[in-house]
Formats: sequence, structure tokens, C-alpha cells
Amino acid sequence: MWFTARVTDRVAAGVCEETSAAPSVEPPTANVHPHDIVAGPGLVESVFWIGAVQLAQLAGVLLGVGLIVGSFQMAGGRMSGLLDLLERLEPELLTLLAIGQWAVLLFAIVAVRWRVGRVTFGRLGWHRPTLLQLLLGLAMVLPIWLIASATQTLAFSFSPPAREELSALLRGLIGGPFATLLFALAITPAIAEELLFRGLIGRGLINRWGPVWGVAGTSVLFGLAHWNLGQSLGVIPIGLALHFAYLVTGSLWLPIILHALNNSVAVGLLAFPSSEWGQSLVVRGGPGLPLLLVSGAVIVGACALLWETRRRGVALEVAGELDLATGTGRLSGSQGSAVRFSGGWSPAPQPALLYGGLLFNLAGFVAILARDLSSS
Repeated sequence: MWFTARVTDRVAAGVCEETSAAPSVEPPTANVHPHDIVAGPGLVESVFWIGAVQLAQLAGVLLGVGLIVGSFQMAGGRMSGLLDLLERLEPELLTLLAIGQWAVLLFAIVAVRWRVGRVTFGRLGWHRPTLLQLLLGLAMVLPIWLIASATQTLAFSFSPPAREELSALLRGLIGGPFATLLFALAITPAIAEELLFRGLIGRGLINRWGPVWGVAGTSVLFGLAHWNLGQSLGVIPIGLALHFAYLVTGSLWLPIILHALNNSVAVGLLAFPSSEWGQSLVVRGGPGLPLLLVSGAVIVGACALLWETRRRGVALEVAGELDLATGTGRLSGSQGSAVRFSGGWSPAPQPALLYGGLLFNLAGFVAILARDLSSS
């Protein structure tokens, strides 16, 4: 199925002239054949890849179980049954999770590289974001996490079993070593999931459905991949923000960094469960309405300024034949056509009003957050 889709992607690429009245420059494509650019999977194949990732994680966990049990028996230990096995594995839950995430990361790198091919894999956006783009992204991390937390809290109110299921898992991780938690829950998932959802699935769905529905569909699949109902709904806003950052900057590293930092907030709650964060913003019903409103204002302001830093045509780069590292190439549209693209940076004006508004909202965000923490 996915092999056929890959061949179809390669045959479907086409080229047409840019219709803009502005003078265009012929892009340098001598070293890249159009058939070397892969559009990515459709919806059915995307669901397959999500399932394959889950199987890769399961395989990694089973490998970890085998290693733990084997080392225990080699040390002279004995197990009389399933209960003994479960008791032995319970303290190793974090270790098993880390091994499973290693397996997912390895699978994601190999699978995405194989599925899109060498040329497209090299054009997923491996250049660094600018300092301004990075700072704007950092400004969104905590506000996005708060909105996701509120969405998750709302979802749990309709599904108490989902809350209990997630709580049972987290209880086995609370108080674990910070470095191990950071690796297993923040860094490794960020790289693997961004490769899969922004680099592969998002590429395919945007190419078929256009940027709006493609990003929306990818974000929904990103949520469903987390299985737990509350967690699934909670991560959809995160997926939307990460995909926006990817499209407007063309750098895959920016959503990877933001994803890892977002997960790191949760890691901090697990590593330091007695902190004020855990008590006031999570345990006691999530962030309040004023904090959520100012969080939304910060996100809107940061996204508006990120949009001003974009490359020309970058909102469509992921779907086509453009080189994200240089902004050159040809772009396959969602209707099978292509648009010629003249690359390079487009220094759009940076309105002082947007910067002033963002700084004002950030100051309000910090003030309200400090007030909520001090009153808890």
C-alpha cells in the first residue's frame, strides 16, 4: 500500500509557470530531478504509519522486559509466575519507557528516510531557525502548554476513566530521575513525533488537502496517536502551533525544540511533584480563565510575528519540491499542478505595534501567572 503510494507520489509531480506579475528568477533545479521529490502519504497510509510506530514502541518495551528478566535470572534470581514478573518490572517502568522511546526514534528516522527518499529527507527543513524565530517560539511554549492543560482538564471532566488511566501511568513515573524523564518523555518523543507528523504525515496531507485542512488533519492524527481521550484532545492545540511554526519558518528544528520544551514542563511536574506548579495549575483544576485569555493573546501575537519572518512561499513548501534550506525549487500544488518559485529571504516589514503588543501581553501573562501561583 505505502510502496504503491510512494511510486505514485514520484510519478505525479508536475511543473507550470508562476502567474505572478513580479519578475521571477529561474530556480536552480539542475541537481534535483522532479521525480526525486516525494509528496508523502495520504490519510489511510498515515494511519498505518501511526500504528507501525505503536508496534515499534511495543517491540522496544518487550525487548526491555527481556533484558531486565534475563539480567535478573543471570544474577541468580527466580520468578515463580506472572505476579513475580510484574512486581519485578514495576520499578523499571521508566527504564522500559525509555527503551520504547529509543525504538520509536530509530523507527521514525529509518521509516521516514525510506518513505520519502534521500532527496526529500534532506529537504525536510534541517536548517536552524533564526534567533528571532526561536525567541518567538519560546514565547509560546508555556502559554500553549497551559491551553493544552485546560483542554485536557475539560476532556477529563467528560471521561473520568481516561483521567484515571493516565494518572495510573504517571504515578509510576513520579519522582523519577529528572535526566531519564527528560530523555524518555521530552527529547526523544519530540524528535520522533516531529519527523513522523510534520516531516511525513503533514507533508502528505497538506499536499492533498491544502495547508488548512492538511494541518488540521495532521493535528487530529497527532492527538489520536496518544490514545488517551483527554491527552488526545489536549495535544491537538500543540500540534496546530507546532505545524504553524514549521510551515512559516521551514525549519523542522523549531517544532522539535518547542515540542521538547513543552514536554519538559510535564517532566518537571513529574520530577518535582510537590512544586507549586503541580498543585495550582494541574491538581486544582487547571489554569483560570484570565490566564488562558492572556495565553491566547501571547500565542496570537507570537504567531503574527512569526508570519512576518517567513520565507516567500514557505506556507506551501512542505507540500512540494522546494528546498527548505535555501528557498529554491518548484512547488507541487494540491491539485497536481506546480508553481515556479523564486527563493531567498523576503524581509517583510516588522511592525513595532506587533512587538509592543506581544511584550505587553507577555508582561500580563507573567503578572497573572505570578498572582495565581502566590494565591494557591
